[in-house]
Amino acid sequence: MNEFAGYAATHEETMRLYGRSLPEDHRRRYAALEALKIGFGGWHRPAFGGAACVRS
Repeated sequence: MNEFAGYAATHEETMRLYGRSLPEDHRRRYAALEALKIGFGGWHRPAFGGAACVRS
């Protein structure tokens, strides 16, 4: 099972702001890297509050 506990709320907000500033192809790459850090099941979460979906 995955042991990733998540990020602090301030860190997540910073990640969302950063993600929104990127073009779509860069958002997808960034989301893929985050999913690798999170581990199995991490890619099911929408990235950046729905700004990019890593499954599509």
